[in-house]
Amino acid sequence: MIMYGHRSGGPPNPQLTDDRGTTVGTGFGGGGSDDKWEGHLTADQPLAPDTAWIEIDGERIELTGEAVQCAVAIEPLDGHASPHRYLWRRLAVPHFHGPPEIEASIDALIAAGALAPDDPVLDELRAVRAAMPNHPGMHPGASPSARRLPEPWRSLLSRLGRVDGPEGTLVLSAVTPQFDGFSVAVSCVESRPDGFGIEVDVAPGLEGGGPFRGSFESSQLAWWAADDRGNHHLGEMGSWSGGEDYSSGEIGFWPALHPQARRLEIMPTAEANRAVIGFPLPWAGGGPRSANSP
Repeated sequence: MIMYGHRSGGPPNPQLTDDRGTTVGTGFGGGGSDDKWEGHLTADQPLAPDTAWIEIDGERIELTGEAVQCAVAIEPLDGHASPHRYLWRRLAVPHFHGPPEIEASIDALIAAGALAPDDPVLDELRAVRAAMPNHPGMHPGASPSARRLPEPWRSLLSRLGRVDGPEGTLVLSAVTPQFDGFSVAVSCVESRPDGFGIEVDVAPGLEGGGPFRGSFESSQLAWWAADDRGNHHLGEMGSWSGGEDYSSGEIGFWPALHPQARRLEIMPTAEANRAVIGFPLPWAGGGPRSANSP
């Protein structure tokens, strides 16, 4: 995270020089005004793994920290019927701004004979949809019916509106094997009181699209996370760039991390498999852990 004082004419765009004398441009991701800009700088080319220091606008930054070690695995998803999985993904990955609407999708699947009108999973889907009318993460408080929802939605919504997340940034070095044709690299996690975000690179590039794609297949990923206390988090794409072969950007997760969570797993989820990227949270506070506290 960087902060710049008064700058006129737009966001910062400084050059970066390393201890080898290599100078490259940078790209800024963030926001601000004439008074202050706050965000991240991304160098136009990678640093060498043993780079000792960098300079930005004449300010030297010693690179003394080490990337957090991550455990990476690929897990197959359970055997839910494809129509069910498609509808759950519709809730987790809305392809348009605003609430995730699923009734038209349900009607189409019933008309095609892929779902029965009295399928009990439809009641669960509608209950989750009703509990999160302004997805993602914009409901003013936890739903009173959250305890009756299926997981992972129950724990996701039970902490909705909390602003007690820890503040901290972790540098990661995690690259997944290919799963469902995707490979994901996670380089940074930043936690804030109201949520947390990750910086990722994805190959091939992620596509946008409308809510109906003509099949159950999707070139999107659902971004889930879970901590060691049983809490779940859902992510959405933020600032993003790239093309068909490669893309990168930020994924913002809600709700906030539990202040006593000691480990986190990031789970980019495709159609048949998901990657699980697990790592410790070194800022986790001490004190007693309560299994009954969300």
